[in-house]
Amino acid sequence: MASREAKMTKSKIRVFYLALTVGGLFSGIAHADLCLPPANMELDSPYRYVLGLTDAFAYGKQGVERFGKYFENEGILELMWVVKREADDYLCAAAQVEPYRKSKVEAIAGSADGVVNVFSLLAQHNQAFNSKLKAVLFSSGSTTAKRGTTTETIADLRKLQDDTWKLLAPSTLLATYSLAEADPETHRMSRSRLSTSEREEIKNRLIKTFGKEITEGIKAGQPAITASAAVVYHFVADSALQSADAKK
Repeated sequence: MASREAKMTKSKIRVFYLALTVGGLFSGIAHADLCLPPANMELDSPYRYVLGLTDAFAYGKQGVERFGKYFENEGILELMWVVKREADDYLCAAAQVEPYRKSKVEAIAGSADGVVNVFSLLAQHNQAFNSKLKAVLFSSGSTTAKRGTTTETIADLRKLQDDTWKLLAPSTLLATYSLAEADPETHRMSRSRLSTSEREEIKNRLIKTFGKEITEGIKAGQPAITASAAVVYHFVADSALQSADAKK
């Protein structure tokens, strides 16, 4: 009897896993269609690149927040679904700036390359995590043992992600190098390549995604994605830089 129940349980798990896989496949296709970058892109435009970067940050923040909605008492299948969607968000984030790797502007191309690598790595970590969870799901251990293994695996994933997130700041900082230019008379880097309206648009987008917290600068304990957004915000908002359309 116990053996029969165990077989039925495993059969149900396989059905649920199949549903998760198929559902994830179709949702992933739909998700990918929604997160494609704009068709007409100006690869050498600092303004367009930073807009793409703010979109990437929005997807990245969404991915980070997904796991916060997962509760420990939920099952492995639910966790796998959350991690799958989180990986999709990171791939969408990478897609927003991937075309800019071909920019002729060195700072833009270098920044885009770094940002794509960060989000691609984060997605890979999640995909590897789900492969491990699949093995736990189909193992013969007790529920308690599986929960313990899952907790350890979550800790390992978070460590990998924390290490990867640290790589985002240098790539974000590199993006700001494309936003300023030297004044032709003083030769000082005192002019922004952005117009007043472009600067306002970028600031408003960042505030809409991250809240007014980023206007207060980088703070200890901030998520890496928020700190990176704050770096961009403060460079764009810097009153020491004269807007491109300002009267000389």
